[in-house]
Amino acid sequence: MPVKNAFKTNIIKFLGIFLAYFFFYKLMLIKHFALDSYGYVKDPLGYNMGNIGVGRLATFGVTYIINSLGLNYVDDQKIFAVILMMSFAISAHLTAKLFARLSGKRYEYFIFPMILTFGNVLALEWFFFPEMMLAWACSILFSVLAALFVEEFYKPKYVVLSLLFIVISYCFYQGSIGFYIILSLIAVYYREKGELNARSFWSSALVLIIAFSGGAINLVITRIACRISDFAFSNRVGEYSVKGLIDNAVKVINVWWEWIYGMNGLLPGKLFFVFALILNVLALVFMCLRHKGGSGVIYYILLFVAANLSYLTPHFLTMELWMPQRTMVAMFALITVPVFVMLLDIDTGIFEWIGLILTVILIIVNVVKIDSISVNYIANNRMDEEIARMIQNRIYMYEAMTGNDIKVIYFHNDYDSKPAYDSVAYSIYDTNRKAFSVDWAASDCISYYSGRVYERRVMEQDIFDVIFGEGMNWNEFEPDEQLHFDGSVLYLAGY
Repeated sequence: MPVKNAFKTNIIKFLGIFLAYFFFYKLMLIKHFALDSYGYVKDPLGYNMGNIGVGRLATFGVTYIINSLGLNYVDDQKIFAVILMMSFAISAHLTAKLFARLSGKRYEYFIFPMILTFGNVLALEWFFFPEMMLAWACSILFSVLAALFVEEFYKPKYVVLSLLFIVISYCFYQGSIGFYIILSLIAVYYREKGELNARSFWSSALVLIIAFSGGAINLVITRIACRISDFAFSNRVGEYSVKGLIDNAVKVINVWWEWIYGMNGLLPGKLFFVFALILNVLALVFMCLRHKGGSGVIYYILLFVAANLSYLTPHFLTMELWMPQRTMVAMFALITVPVFVMLLDIDTGIFEWIGLILTVILIIVNVVKIDSISVNYIANNRMDEEIARMIQNRIYMYEAMTGNDIKVIYFHNDYDSKPAYDSVAYSIYDTNRKAFSVDWAASDCISYYSGRVYERRVMEQDIFDVIFGEGMNWNEFEPDEQLHFDGSVLYLAGY
């Protein structure tokens, strides 16, 4: 194919995938906020400093450049939402091309599982944090670029390039490790035509070595950067005994099972679990029949374990058990890995077509649920805005009556506060959590909509009891009862 025609074909394919992701995440072009977003607007560089301590040094540098250009992640979030969609589309297109080239099968067969890889209800949360969209876009893209070098792993320079790109990816966001490992292992599988041999074993082992070496390098770079900048190193890794590690692993597996079995209500019923069970059983049978023995089953089990440990391992080591959607996006490997495995014989088998049909069904369901979750997310933001404006109006009235200017807002929740509004669905982890449930977001939300900058402080429990009464609890916002003014201070009770 002439170069000009090949370029045109690639552009058309990329645009097709981009339009699919645009359709997935179109509602995220409506202005929205995470709990940190309100504060980020006012002090982007202050918030950016935290990236040094957690090893996101590339994110720190790029954010500094973005700010220097006069752009703001929150105010200009449409730009960065489109960039994240483009990153998904480029990654899906390049990976599908790699898989088609290595397997000898048609590019089109790999499009649907690749679209599902980045187009699902878990990946949606990446759009909920405007201040992080560019970091996630870059991290995913560099992870995929690192995986592309697997094709030439027998050449040392490509091993080095793969390591370099994965280190860059980690310097944007470490959570992309799962995508690198999963896509690289599938690439090895295709390169070796599904055979478990010395080449496939050692190439797969090299993928894991690169992934964890990249993490170690990121850790070293971070410690050096913290020492040079005198910024505190954020150590999220717990100091566990062997028993402690085992206990933590059991907790992680339990939460993982909750995600698999019910998807925390993000997908209908047990749909994800049923589809994952069907596809993985089919893949096991496929590998057993294809290899006429146990080697195929062993290969698939190794793939399954490595793919799922890739995104669970960071949780095994962290001090706090917190597994929100943004850290679990690669979990859709439970669906895509068996489909990819079976696609090796797409021209002769029936299992492969069953896998593709179930993938398409799951894509359609995800599109519907993404729209529903997005609508609730935006509604949650609008309710925060309404309350913030109500509070600001009361501030204006108080200032007009007394001549005092409110400078400080103290916040404390009532005795039985809820993290979400009763009328908002899909409230899990950080998703659809109301701003007026945490002290920093409450004050920053009022500051954002008022155009002022209020100093935020945490109210002590004994002060809350004196002002509002011990045991007080509200089920809806009552400004006459939940706002107390004293000089230049507003005491605000959450609910």
